[in-house]
Amino acid sequence: MLHAQTMWGWPIAWYLFLAGVSAGTYIVAAFWQYAKKQNYLVKIGIYLTAPCLGLSIFLLWIDLGQRFKFPYAFLRPHESWISIGAWLLTLFFILVAIQWLKQFFARKQEQTPDYPGWVWVAGVILAFLTAIYTGILLGVAQAIPFWNTPLLPVLFLVSALSTGIGAVMLMAVIFKKKQAADIEEGFHLMAKADVGMIIFEILCIIFYLYFMAKSGVAASASAAMIVSGPLAVIFWLCFAVLGLILPLIMELNSLQGSTVKINVTQTAVMSVCLLIGGLALRYIILAAGIYESVSPFL
Repeated sequence: MLHAQTMWGWPIAWYLFLAGVSAGTYIVAAFWQYAKKQNYLVKIGIYLTAPCLGLSIFLLWIDLGQRFKFPYAFLRPHESWISIGAWLLTLFFILVAIQWLKQFFARKQEQTPDYPGWVWVAGVILAFLTAIYTGILLGVAQAIPFWNTPLLPVLFLVSALSTGIGAVMLMAVIFKKKQAADIEEGFHLMAKADVGMIIFEILCIIFYLYFMAKSGVAASASAAMIVSGPLAVIFWLCFAVLGLILPLIMELNSLQGSTVKINVTQTAVMSVCLLIGGLALRYIILAAGIYESVSPFL
């Protein structure tokens, strides 16, 4: 008899989601830093990355059954992906926390603080690894075929970039200042990038569910659980409609015309929808994890 895993629920979904958002916001900040413009968006990206990543690590620690043994994960970094992830997230957090503190104490300056080039390069590498790691972590669970696919890290990476863009845009319109009126150009470019991300994410989820449906009994049951089973409402409403289709339509609409003008309400709604979709994606992937039977009689 097939049965779904119940150990990893909403806390781990939030952990995966926040880790992805932190990776995405840092990459957005690094892009604008490299472009030598949109300092306001660079600051927002850094301000978001550190707390999101810190909360992600905290949720992972809370969800572990033996919390006081969490430090042991650092002593044997080659024995499990949990240990590798602990090192990865910690190194990323230390680097981002230093940038966050330096930026905070220099917050009255219009320009962002200067960092050596290697800091941004290291941060981007750690951000990409963090986004991909969240998919690899699930893939090592051999007993759940639905997670054993190279498409999952790719899907989580694209989702991380999209939700990172959404988080930066949301905070930018909430805390927008008069002197930051030139961020319209940045929003225009991020909307273009996110349109591509959403289209690619749609293709990824279609291929993912299709190949899983054509795989073994457990994997096909997981796909059915998402598309037409108990997870269908979350999948179609929260992920497909709110997280993909609606933001795609709104971003395409905002790109019409020769002038670039920010609609605060539309941007806020679109950004929130992107974040809802990112969280919903991770939850349904976790909740649909069905164990493969070890015997034909089970």
